[in-house]
Amino acid sequence: MTNVRKIFLRFLFFSALLPALVACSGDSSTESVTGSNAAPSPSTSALKPTGKYTINPQFQQALSFSDGLAAVMQDDRWGYVDTTGNFSISPQFDKAYGFINGIALVGFGDLGSTKWGFIDKTGKLLLNPTFDDAWFFSEDLVAVGVNTGNKIKYGYVDKLGKYVINPQFDTTYGFSEGLALFAEGNGEKRRWGYIDKTGKRTVPAQFEEAADFSQGYAAVAIKTEYKGKKILRYGAIDKQGKFIINPEFEFIGTYSDGLFPIKQENKWGFIDVKGTFVVNPKYVEAQTFTEGLAGVCQGKRDKYGNGLKCGYVDVKGVEAIPLQFDEVGYFRNGVSSFGSGDINSDYEGRKYGYLDRSGKILINPEFASAGEFVDGLALVKIGLGEVTRYGYIS
Repeated sequence: MTNVRKIFLRFLFFSALLPALVACSGDSSTESVTGSNAAPSPSTSALKPTGKYTINPQFQQALSFSDGLAAVMQDDRWGYVDTTGNFSISPQFDKAYGFINGIALVGFGDLGSTKWGFIDKTGKLLLNPTFDDAWFFSEDLVAVGVNTGNKIKYGYVDKLGKYVINPQFDTTYGFSEGLALFAEGNGEKRRWGYIDKTGKRTVPAQFEEAADFSQGYAAVAIKTEYKGKKILRYGAIDKQGKFIINPEFEFIGTYSDGLFPIKQENKWGFIDVKGTFVVNPKYVEAQTFTEGLAGVCQGKRDKYGNGLKCGYVDVKGVEAIPLQFDEVGYFRNGVSSFGSGDINSDYEGRKYGYLDRSGKILINPEFASAGEFVDGLALVKIGLGEVTRYGYIS
C-alpha cells in the first residue's frame, strides 16, 4: 500500500491479526480520527463459544472470516479457506483481503509495485489487477488509485470497473451512509471533506482530520484558538457539514448507541448529540459502544501497555462489568475478547481469551491474539516470532 495509514485502516476494517482491544483501539489511543474507524457492527444473537479448534493453527498469516471465507497465507502466498479449513481458492496472491458482499481485494507483485484487482468467491477475477491502489467495495463502489506520473489520484469504479467518479482526489477511502471522505492537498496543507456518489463536494475540504459517518454523524477536527494557541480540537458534524458538537475536545470517537466517546484534559467520558455529559471524563481509555456496552480503562499505562484495568460501562454510564481485565475488546454476538498479563519489552507475553456480557470468562486466556467471532469462528494466534501460526476456534 502507499502509506502506513492505509495499512492501519485495512487492519481495522477486517480485525485481522490482533483483537480490537480498548487499550490499543483506534478510537482511544490513536490521536487521529481520519478514515474508517467504525466499531464492529452490533448483533443481538449471543454465541456460545467452545474454544475448540475447528481449523488447527497452521497458517503463516490469516484474516477473520467474512462471507464464509477467510484469507490465509501458506508458503508465502494468500488464498481462501472455507469454515472446514479446506481451500476454496488456492494460494496464489501476493496480497489478499476479506470478502465483502462476494467481492475481495487481491494484490499481485511486490510491495511498492503491487497491482490491485478484485475476485469473486470462485477466485475468478472480476476486475483485472490494473489499479495502483485500491480499497474495499462499500455501497457498490470502490475507491481506486491511478498513477498520474508524479502522484496517485483516486476515483471510484462500480462492479463492472466503470468509472463513476473519475480519479481526481489526493485521497479517498470509501462510502459510508452515502458520503465518502476525500482529501485535497498534502502534508500540513491537507484538508478533508465529503463527496456524494456523483462526486459532488457536499461538504468542502476544510477539516484537518475527519472520519466516516456513523448513524448520521462524523467526527472531525480543526485548528482553533485555545488558551491563546492554535491547537487541534475535535467535534462532530451532521451530513450538511454543520457542527452538532463544537470542536472543543482533545479527541472524539465514533458515534453509536446515542453517545460519542470524548477526551477532555487527558480523560475519557461520553456525551450525547447535544453535548451533554452522560459519563464525565474519568477514564484513561474508552471505546465506542457496541451492543450497548463500551470498554473503559483506568490506571497508569506504561510504554508497553501495562498498568490498566478495564471493564465496560452501559449507555447510562453504569459500570456493567467491573474494571478487572488488562485489555478488553468490542462485543459482537454477545462475546468479546479480553487480555490478561503483562506485555514484555518485545511487546509480547499477554494472553487473550473471551468473556460474555455478564463478565463471565467463556474461554481462558491462552492465545497470543484473539479476534472476533465471525461466521461462528474466531481467528486466534499461537506462538511467537517465526513459530507463530494462525487458526480458528468455534
